Amino acid sequence: MRLLCVIPFYKPAYVYGGPVRCVSALCEALSSLDVDVTVYTTNANGALASDAFEPDSSQCINGVKVRYFSRDFATNYFYSTSLARACEETIKDFDLVYIVSNWCHPFLTACKAAYHTNVPYIISPKASLKRAAWKGSKYVKKIIYHYIFERKLINNAKFLHYSTHLESKDSEWLKIKTPFFVLPDSIDLSEFDELPPLGNFRKKFEIPDESKIILYLGRIEQQKGLDIAFQAFARLLGTHANAFFVVAGPEEDNYLSPLRNLAHSLGISHRVLFTGFLDSRARMEALRDADVFLLTSYSENFGIAIIEAMLSGLPVIVSDQVGISDYIRDLQLGVVVPLKPDLIAEKLELVIGSEEYYKDIAKKASSWVRDTFDPQKIAVKILDKFNNAIK
Repeated sequence: MRLLCVIPFYKPAYVYGGPVRCVSALCEALSSLDVDVTVYTTNANGALASDAFEPDSSQCINGVKVRYFSRDFATNYFYSTSLARACEETIKDFDLVYIVSNWCHPFLTACKAAYHTNVPYIISPKASLKRAAWKGSKYVKKIIYHYIFERKLINNAKFLHYSTHLESKDSEWLKIKTPFFVLPDSIDLSEFDELPPLGNFRKKFEIPDESKIILYLGRIEQQKGLDIAFQAFARLLGTHANAFFVVAGPEEDNYLSPLRNLAHSLGISHRVLFTGFLDSRARMEALRDADVFLLTSYSENFGIAIIEAMLSGLPVIVSDQVGISDYIRDLQLGVVVPLKPDLIAEKLELVIGSEEYYKDIAKKASSWVRDTFDPQKIAVKILDKFNNAIK
């Protein structure tokens, strides 16, 4: 099979979070199954923009042919005339197109080129069709854009690929006609085969060994529920005055300043550490040194950072709005909480106070992750869907 994957960003542009890691893991696993995988993407890498990769370059990364096209403007629309031209000229040479993320220029150009050349395509929206992604001041713009530019293209896809059943359920409101399948995202497990030694992160940021670290890892944006997490942490400091809340990740939608102000108003600024974006090694060191991983999202499609915390042997506390919370609750792999600061603080206290018990649970969670999210297993399953799409 000749497969083209079109995505606005690709490794090593890890600043864009989970999709970069899971899509690259899937592409590499498919390549190991003798699928001829090509990726069309832009040279975007957050604030680094075109300096991150050589413009319009081609590379072979772990068996995957990757073409990085110049992004014409430094915006999250990822407009690229050279990528559009490549889609128009070459998409006919592929058996199937796998398109990741909508609301961006690569999505439109890939869908249109595939549609006009009768090449089947599958769309992986990565939570962008969920109702929660449309709330707020941009709702009107999004709904107009959807009906004018995207809806017909989505309805003409062979399948939609949802990562969780929660994503499929929360996307029903749009009444999309396209058939769908649900398969979890892939995780590069090899990165966690050898964890860094304890203490590196604490030493770098001067956090004492006796201080408990509550870790959030991901983009700093409103939907992540950090406001609720801060309120819970403020209550925790009543009994654990030396604890630290580490917020690791890049800012999104100018949300860092309001969050700093909230920390100040709650009187916890001296115990909240904003690290900014962490590279791969620093990220692993943060996971290794933390005592609890906390994610209190208002809406979370999947939660790659949760999976990574589990792989690191870190106890996790997540909100009941997280896509994999059902697994965590039903299989007793961690703690699932409602979005209530008092209850979250109570569970933080419980996990910190029962450290050995929850470390044993974390070991169980790590084994479950390795079995469930193995890229090779998921690649075999999705390849079956791909074959159905081109029949």
